[in-house]
Amino acid sequence: MQLYKQKIAAAKKGHELLKRKADALKKKFKEVMKDLLDSKKKMGEECKEAFFLMAEAKYAAGEFT
Repeated sequence: MQLYKQKIAAAKKGHELLKRKADALKKKFKEVMKDLLDSKKKMGEECKEAFFLMAEAKYAAGEFT
């Protein structure tokens, strides 16, 4: 009976550790996804600005096509 109780206690402790680890991984995943989305948004804005500046430079150089 004592061995059974020890196994139950170890299983509960292991389960709790795995739950905490899963929670930490979920938190880290959310942080990484937020950074990724922020970078993607910034990249879109930078590309938009670069396209406009390229069009402006072509116009200034006399290229109208």
